[in-house]
Amino acid sequence: MMTAFNEARVQQFHQIDDEIIAYQYSAVLDDRTTPLCRELDGLVFAPSLESKLNTPQHYNCRSMLININRAYRDWE
Repeated sequence: MMTAFNEARVQQFHQIDDEIIAYQYSAVLDDRTTPLCRELDGLVFAPSLESKLNTPQHYNCRSMLININRAYRDWE
């Protein structure tokens, strides 16, 4: 289910590619979080790395990517 959810999110991101300046990895942090997702949580990376860091990273992964767009940069 998370695979379908995240694939749909990425498809939506690709519709607004010109607005996205970065992605942030967001993991659910609890006692079931894997070391990999715990380490990646909060990581901000360039859009060119989206395909390598796309979620899910493993079986039962609950992480997702959050897009950071130009409006966010202007807001800060």
